[in-house]
Amino acid sequence: MVQEEWLELESDPGLFTLLLEDFGVKGVQVEEIYDLSKPITELVYGFIFLFRWHEDSKKVYIFVLLP
Repeated sequence: MVQEEWLELESDPGLFTLLLEDFGVKGVQVEEIYDLSKPITELVYGFIFLFRWHEDSKKVYIFVLLP
């Protein structure tokens, strides 16, 4: 069996907006946030956190989305 690898994506808000549109999401736009200490005044549907994956990492992370 051939092992499939994930495609590395650039951290680009336009790319994530296009991906959401491909999933059928309408009327949203992804924007970068540079400072989480400042209040966010616009409606936020969620966050996308990007981090470098380390192949030797043995930790498992579980993400829970709250309503």
